[in-house]
Amino acid sequence: MILIMTALLYTSAASGADFGKERPIAIVEGSEQEQPAIDGHIVAWADNRSGNYDIFMYDLETGLEKWVCINPFFQIHPAVSGERIVWQDMRSGNADVYMYDVVNRTESAVTTAPGNQTQPDISGDRVVWSDDREGIYKIHLYDLATKKEQTLPSGNGEQIEPKINGDKVVWMDKRSGDFDVYMYDITNGKESAVATGPGDQSFPSINGNIVAWSDNRTGESDIAYIDLTNSEDHDPHQARQADGPEGLWRLHCLSEQRHGYQSLRHQDGRRFYPGTGIHQDGTCHQRPGRRLDGLQERAKGS
Repeated sequence: MILIMTALLYTSAASGADFGKERPIAIVEGSEQEQPAIDGHIVAWADNRSGNYDIFMYDLETGLEKWVCINPFFQIHPAVSGERIVWQDMRSGNADVYMYDVVNRTESAVTTAPGNQTQPDISGDRVVWSDDREGIYKIHLYDLATKKEQTLPSGNGEQIEPKINGDKVVWMDKRSGDFDVYMYDITNGKESAVATGPGDQSFPSINGNIVAWSDNRTGESDIAYIDLTNSEDHDPHQARQADGPEGLWRLHCLSEQRHGYQSLRHQDGRRFYPGTGIHQDGTCHQRPGRRLDGLQERAKGS
C-alpha cells in the first residue's frame, strides 16, 4: 500500500503541482507527520516514523521526499526560507538550533548556547528563536552573513514564538501579565506593540506589513490582523477582523473608530459605531458567523 501511494505521489508531483486540489505529501502508516513549514518549493516537517521526531522535506518541483536530520534525539519545529531549513534540536540534552542547506546538502549548528534555544524561524540570512540562557525566554536574532547574534531589546517578561519576515520580527510577549504581540524592526532598531488588547494575543505570524495572530479578548480564540503600512495611526488595542472563511468568530474591532462614524446608543447604554463593532469606550463586541461543520479545535494562548 505504501509503495503504491509513493508511486502515485511521485507521478503527481513530477508533472507539477495540481493547483486547487488537496493532495498528500507524506503518508507513513503507524507514524505522525507534524509541524509543516513551507517556502517556495520546499515543504519540511517533524516526522516520528523512526520512533522519535526527525526532520524530513519534500521537493514540490521534483516530487521527491528526503530526510534532513535523523539524529537519534528529537528534532522539531522546522522553518524554511529559500533553500535553508532550521529546526529545534535536542541532541545535546537541551534545545539548540540547527540548519540544513538544501543546495550544499550540509548541516550546521546555528546556536548551541547554554540553556534552551527553541521555536526557530528564518527569513533569508536571519534566524530568530526564543532563548532562556539568562533564566527567562528572550528573543535572539542571528545573521548568517555577518555571523553576529543579538538579543532583541524588550521589556521584562517571557518572549516566545518569534516569527521573522524580511526586517521585521514579531513574538508573544508577557510583560503585561498576559500575552501580547510585539514587533522589532531590524532596520531602525525600534520595538513597538502590535496588539495589547484584553486577554491573550498569541501565535503571531507576519508577511510584509501584515501581522496576524490568535486573539481571545472576546473570551474565545479568534483570528485578527493589522496592516502596519500606516503604522503611525496604529492603536495596539485594536485590530481588524480577519477576512477568512465564514464560520470563524471574528473580531469587529476596527481602527476606523476615529474617522467620523456616527454613533448610536446600545441597549446597555454605551454608544456604538455602526459597521465598526466599536463601542465609544474602545471595547469591541463579537458577532458570530456560521460555523463550519467539524470545526472543533481552537488555538489557545498559554
